[in-house]
Amino acid sequence: MRAVSCQLAKFPFVRCSRSDCMPGQGLKRLWTLPIDPKKENANLKVLQWNVLADGLAQNGDFVKVTQQALCWSYRAEKLLQLILEPQPDIVCLQEVNRYGDCLLPAMEKHGYTGAFFCKPCSPAEQYGAPCDGCALFYRSDRFDLCAEPQGQTFKAMDGSAGNQGMLMVHLFDRHSNTPICAATTHLKAKKAGQANDAIRDRQITQLMSELKRGLSVHTDESIAASGSRTLQGSSQRPLIFLCGDLNTTPDSSTCQLIARDPLQLRSSWDSYCSAVHRSGMQDQQPFSTWKFRSDGEWKRTIDYVWYSVDDRLQLVSHWQLPSEAAIGATGLPTLDLPSDHIALCCSFSIAK
Repeated sequence: MRAVSCQLAKFPFVRCSRSDCMPGQGLKRLWTLPIDPKKENANLKVLQWNVLADGLAQNGDFVKVTQQALCWSYRAEKLLQLILEPQPDIVCLQEVNRYGDCLLPAMEKHGYTGAFFCKPCSPAEQYGAPCDGCALFYRSDRFDLCAEPQGQTFKAMDGSAGNQGMLMVHLFDRHSNTPICAATTHLKAKKAGQANDAIRDRQITQLMSELKRGLSVHTDESIAASGSRTLQGSSQRPLIFLCGDLNTTPDSSTCQLIARDPLQLRSSWDSYCSAVHRSGMQDQQPFSTWKFRSDGEWKRTIDYVWYSVDDRLQLVSHWQLPSEAAIGATGLPTLDLPSDHIALCCSFSIAK
């Protein structure tokens, strides 16, 4: 299925004055001490972020957050600043619903090509906002697109189309002469519980099957895009980057299904704490979302960068998470961090 867009609707967001809504410089994200890659290797940065859909921000029951921090005219510029700050090569986003009128034209101006797949039924629409979905951007001057981007919804138990899905893009990296499969997803939300856990397990099982199917179909196309037949066998296997908001913690059955799959993927969280400790940075229990709602405080690790366990690929450095003190007592979003999720970014080294 092709990645599809949805018609953009006019949305009466909460307005604020121009002086109030001008983004500041914000928090400076630091990198963990890098593991030195070989100089001849290619560096690749992958960014993952649930950006908090317009409409859901203003109606998300963020009880400690000011209206200014939820205002789209403020958040739009701040989101773009933070996405571009680490100069990522691949960007995976969820809860995107200002794609055509905001993110795509802005990212294209900075040299990126984008794809978008929206949910069949978005909760943002009940507030008059555009439907949200997953977006994926990649550097136009580095990657060749090997096939049409594929967007697909997950199926429910009865075989009908569900409301969550995935977006997959097959690329050829000219810097490392390597095929790459990048995918982004947003799994079933709501609290942990047997029913919701089972839904997420079913969704990730479908996603992993779709990845395997896509890899088998598009490997030959990756070879063709390279303009060379010199790469053979295992050296031509695409490297996989799977990013998303899985709405579940690293010890969940959903994450175990990914870790045990024959595709052999590893989570960046596996090495995050040791990287922070090695760098002499402030150590804290990792979390990727922290918010206060009327039903209480929610602080969890539910966002991920999964990558291939492969001799050609090495995770070199992580973007350090902001501390609780840096975020402040209101939780997320803030004026400096315009989503209820924290952006993750990983720097990789790829053998040429």
